[in-house]
Amino acid sequence: MKIAALTDIGSCRQENQDNYCARQLVDGTGWGLVCDGMGGANGGRVASTLATQTMLRYFDHSLRTIENGEEKAFMMRAFDNANRAVYEKATSDPEVLGMGTTGVCALQRGNLAHIVHAGDSRAYLWHGGAIRQLTRDHSMVQQLVDSGLVRTAADLYSLRPEQIAELDRMGQKSARNAVEAIARSREDDLWRLIFALGIRQVGEKAAKVLAARFGSMDALSTATEEELTAIDDVGPITAKYIRQWMDSPQSQDLLARLKAAGLNMTCKEEMVDSRFAGMTFVLTGALEKFTRDEAGEMIEKRGGKVSGSVSKKTTYVVAGENAGSKLQKAQQLGIPVLTEDEFLEFLK
Repeated sequence: MKIAALTDIGSCRQENQDNYCARQLVDGTGWGLVCDGMGGANGGRVASTLATQTMLRYFDHSLRTIENGEEKAFMMRAFDNANRAVYEKATSDPEVLGMGTTGVCALQRGNLAHIVHAGDSRAYLWHGGAIRQLTRDHSMVQQLVDSGLVRTAADLYSLRPEQIAELDRMGQKSARNAVEAIARSREDDLWRLIFALGIRQVGEKAAKVLAARFGSMDALSTATEEELTAIDDVGPITAKYIRQWMDSPQSQDLLARLKAAGLNMTCKEEMVDSRFAGMTFVLTGALEKFTRDEAGEMIEKRGGKVSGSVSKKTTYVVAGENAGSKLQKAQQLGIPVLTEDEFLEFLK
């Protein structure tokens, strides 16, 4: 058996929130696990790392003791242990409140492979030069696709509460909330739509830059590779991917349908000033006067960047109550630390 692993940060995040591990026993039994964290800041990284370490300990301790036919139950117990560890950490540490992780694990024993997964982390089979998805996502979107209610993102905007209420684990109230949330997204700024399109290499930062530079989806969709390449944070490879996506008939049809559904296609957010240009901020601890998203928006509207980890490149750390490891690292590196009040003074 050969086991290989590779992970990439992608274009959407400032830090890699994936984690994985794999082992092979002397009897030929092998297993692998991939966890994809979520939760903003460094919460996703903490969750995926904790889940991986918890399952690794469980497998190392107990895998040799299970009998044939017990593989699935064993893997489910491992997932339960990981879930409990992540939940306890998320509810006891303000810095990672609300964090979580998806996961997929494969255990090969003899001529059988056993797979357990949670969330939208997937298992695929590569055989005979073709790849096939083996798992189905645990998500409302997957249920909508399976039911035939949604084929493209544009279909979301024609959903009715009674249709969603029929899905598993969805009641009338949850269905109404989902439809209302979808309706509110029509008014989101242009950069959120660009980001959501899933264009290769176009993450949140690039989406904001593109929205500010072109001002409308119509202008972006007709921009040349030369015009795109001339923009900071958009290199020739990204420019090529954007043009390829925009030139696709399927993409053009999707944009037309989204426009017909009433989605905002213009940039509404404007820079306040550029006082934080070239600066990188890290937010840590429990903030009381604003949320982390609100603080991040205030920084970005003044030209700054927000990072989830402290490094020598960090300009300031904004620390709330019960700040933990990031505050300690900032102090070790001699990086200035601001209270919420001091940060607000910077904004005046």
